Amino acid sequence: MLAVLLSTMVPSLAAAADIEAPTVEVVGLSPIKGLEQARDEVPAHVQSLGTRVLRENRLQPLPELLGSRISGINVNEIQGNPYQADVNFRGFSASPLLGTPQGISVYQDGVRINEPFGDTVNWDLVPRAAVSSIDLIPGSNPLFGLNTLGGALSIRTKDGFTHPGAALMAGGGSFGRRELEAEFGGKRGDLGLFAAGSSFREDGWRDFSPSRVAQSFLKLSQQRGPLEWDLAYTHADTDLVGNGLLPESMLQARRQGIFTKPDNTRHRLHLLSLGASYWLDDKARLTGTLYHRSNRVRTLNGDANDAFEGDAALDGSAGANGGLGFNTDTAASNRTATEQRGWGGALQWSRIDDNNHVAFGLTADFGSSTFQQTTELGIFDSQRG
Repeated sequence: MLAVLLSTMVPSLAAAADIEAPTVEVVGLSPIKGLEQARDEVPAHVQSLGTRVLRENRLQPLPELLGSRISGINVNEIQGNPYQADVNFRGFSASPLLGTPQGISVYQDGVRINEPFGDTVNWDLVPRAAVSSIDLIPGSNPLFGLNTLGGALSIRTKDGFTHPGAALMAGGGSFGRRELEAEFGGKRGDLGLFAAGSSFREDGWRDFSPSRVAQSFLKLSQQRGPLEWDLAYTHADTDLVGNGLLPESMLQARRQGIFTKPDNTRHRLHLLSLGASYWLDDKARLTGTLYHRSNRVRTLNGDANDAFEGDAALDGSAGANGGLGFNTDTAASNRTATEQRGWGGALQWSRIDDNNHVAFGLTADFGSSTFQQTTELGIFDSQRG
């Protein structure tokens, strides 16, 4: 009688209890979808930032966020602007500064956003308001292409299926900082739409250091049976000033001062990408990506003239510049104009079963760059411009 009673009670207790399955966190191990793996099954210290972390720290520029939330990353702002920082991981860099030895590959929805010219990474061109997750995969991984020496950053963006609703954020702060960010996502039937835009302006805490960042992002998605596709467009128009470091003697006199000005960089980006995946059966998937990316870069740097010998009189009424203590050709305005275009695609077949997880694929990336540099000699004015 007791055995019968227990056999009837146990199922009823099990039905009354809420059974909650453990959370399985999945990370992408290739630039495009199809090679996702549970984090605890990856033999590497993969670190991720999810939607919640990105939302709670949405006022931080991306390099600053990576430096504060991911172990092993440190950030140098030697360029003097939070959007032009060097992101270093295990001795390798993802930097916007041309000539820095780069060693980290950065992908946005499977599109490599390292520039063709110098493999640099311009953080001001990543649509911060549209980022849904970031994975850092350490190590020299050939899946992420050439120059992936220290690791790869895989950035995923939002879509109308995963992020429905609307949000608006406005903020301000010291030194004339103003920010505005808006996003909208929704779906109708098997179609999804997501749009986001942001604007950032500040005067900077140093003299003559204003910056402006405008970003927009649009994604159209469809999920119809075994077929899924996303058509995404990213646009960025930025105007950044990062004046150089001060000599120690000038720093002690006034920390807000500058050595020379201007040090200005302007970007104008257009990125169009198409990603699609098709389930061949319940275990195998075919995934592909096509993209075209163009970025126009203009820089203007006010520097000292290295060729100036300085043996003429700098003072007095006979001196140049009306006797204000500056001689001719003491300064130089160095300008550069760069046009960069990248295009390519990737194709991947992957299969998951109880014992194996395998993928085969290929990628093709092409780029072209046109670079011009000019120098105009001049003199420093009273404000070191």
